[in-house]
Formats: sequence, C-alpha cells, structure tokens
Amino acid sequence: MSTLPWIAIVADDTPATIELVTRWLDPLGFTVIGADTSDAALAAALDHKRVLLLAPAALPGLEKLIHRLHTEVNCVQIVVTTPRTAADAAAATVDAGADDLLLEPFLPLELRIRLRRAVHVLELEDQRDELEGQGQMLTEILAAAKIHSRQFLNPQLEKELTRARRFSHAVALILIDIASSHADKNTVRRLGLRLTELLRAQLDWVAAYGEHTLAVVLPETTTRGALKAAQRLRAALAGTALEGAGLPQSLRVNFGFSAVDLAPSVTLPDADRLIRSAEGYLTSAARSRVDRIAGGPALPSRSH
Repeated sequence: MSTLPWIAIVADDTPATIELVTRWLDPLGFTVIGADTSDAALAAALDHKRVLLLAPAALPGLEKLIHRLHTEVNCVQIVVTTPRTAADAAAATVDAGADDLLLEPFLPLELRIRLRRAVHVLELEDQRDELEGQGQMLTEILAAAKIHSRQFLNPQLEKELTRARRFSHAVALILIDIASSHADKNTVRRLGLRLTELLRAQLDWVAAYGEHTLAVVLPETTTRGALKAAQRLRAALAGTALEGAGLPQSLRVNFGFSAVDLAPSVTLPDADRLIRSAEGYLTSAARSRVDRIAGGPALPSRSH
C-alpha cells in the first residue's frame, strides 16, 4: 500500500473542476489525480487508505465502482455530480452507496462546502483509527455504539475547534444531565444510544461526561442551531417517544449548551472553556426545574 494516505480522485474531464478541487484540497495534504474511467479510478484508490472520489453520475460502471470502493478501501467518501435535469436518474448511485449528491451547474463555493464535509468525515475516521491503534481506547470507542469515553471528549473537541478555525465555521456543545432518580448506568447508556440515533450521522457525536451526564458535540452549529437541536432532542426524549428506546417514560433531563458563532472579531475558546460555559448554563437550567434548557455563546471568563 502507498505511503500516501490521502488521495482525491476526480473522474471528470472538465479542467475547471479538477482545478477547483486541487486548489482547495492540495493545502490539506491531498494528492489530486484525474481518472478517465471507473477502472482507472479503482486502480488509483486501491493504493491508498483514505480516498475522496468526485465522479459524474453518468460515468460508466460507477455503481460497481462505488460498491468496490466501500468493500476494498479502508475509508472512502464519494461525491456524485449530476445535471439538475437528471437528478432522478442519479438515484441508483445513492442506493449504491454514494455519500453526497451535487447538482450541476454548481457554484465553486457549493463544491467547496461538499468537499469540506467529505474531508471532515475522513478526518474523523482517521482519528478513530489512531485511537483504536492505541489499544486502551479501542473498547471505549467500539462499545455502546458510538458513545465515546470522557477521555476522548477533550482532545477531540479541541480538534473540532481547530477545524473550526481553519474552515471558519461554528461549533456547539450540549451537556445533557439526567435527574438523579433515573441516573443508573443502564439508563445513561441507553440514553446515549438514543442520542446517536437522533443526531446527524457522521458529523455529530456523543461522549460520556459525568456519572449521569452526556456531552453532544455539534460541528458547524451556531448558538441558534444549538438551541433548536436541544429543543428537538427534548421533544424526542419525552413520554411515549421513549418506549422503543428502553427508557422510562418518566425520564427527566436538563440541557446546558454553549456555542461559538465564528466571526472576524471572535477568538475561539479552547475545549475547557467551551465545556465550562456549557456547565454553567446546565447549572442554571438545573436551578429552575427538570426538562429545562439554558445556553448561549461560550463565555469569555470562568464566571457566568
């Protein structure tokens, strides 16, 4: 296998597209190559452990290529492009396992956003592999279906903030605390599993925080978006909606969230500061009563 772990394959004969992809991905350490056929794309991909593929839906053999990439490459993200007038015809590629669909003609900024999302997923997979290789974190990561350990939270949140600085996007953190009368380990675990089902796949993630508290990290989410997410989660964790998740209908939780809405004048806090802000808001929510939400921007000082 090649020593180059990151490769972007552009199965598109449009020079402008290849130039746009290269301009944005080259600084991130990707080797960008063109491929005229599905066979050429597959041959290039099999020599690498991380692959990002941008291909038109009309590429002959694309569905077979998608299947083989997902089967034979360690980690792959596939973005398919198609004319807006032929979007329905691209449904087969989505069914085959394409990760994203980009309608043409697209704006350069739109292409950049889609590629950024794909890179983000590849980075998360790479970081997870690093932790799994350390052995100690392996059980924590694989256990409880994507609920990460407390030890995972701070360093990974710091990486999310670093990524936010690089790409100029927001980051939010929600702390969810279970009322002590329901806070046994089994309930906390089941709540974590339910949260992973309610969040955005391959973007948001859940980690243990305290004995009866879970942390939800929401990349690319503003303060307003975090409030909406907390409200949506509260509604999904109420009454009969909990029956299928094995949680008691009487479950009561409080939410404290903190977010960074990136602007030119904003200095991003570190992970500890973002967590402390969320803790302060959670304390405010708990002072009122259960099933409360409190939150706002990450505060610049230790006091709230």
